[in-house]
Amino acid sequence: MFINDLPKRESVQREIGALSADYVARIEGNALGAPEMILGCRRILDLWIEGGGSSLDDEVIGVLGIESQCDHVMLRPGQRKPRFPAYAGDEDAEIDRLGLFFAASFEREVRDLSKRFNVR
Repeated sequence: MFINDLPKRESVQREIGALSADYVARIEGNALGAPEMILGCRRILDLWIEGGGSSLDDEVIGVLGIESQCDHVMLRPGQRKPRFPAYAGDEDAEIDRLGLFFAASFEREVRDLSKRFNVR
């Protein structure tokens, strides 16, 4: 359920729509890497939740699915601090694999969000 504060809700929706449209443009220009994609999921979810939504809302459930399957490379065990951009070693290969695996799903989700919130 989303907050009853209509101006806040509309602001969050516009921000997510604009962010999603930016991701779509970067995807189309082959300028979005796996780390940005993975962190993009978290950024969208954070905005939605800060606006009073739930990560289980229909609008963002697909993004949650991607993020929840990638968060093991985003966070060190026992910490809430993002690893990017300072990651090293085998993490590079794992991040690239996740990026390849989830690229189509991420693109579909951000296209849907940009359309849903009227940013084309």
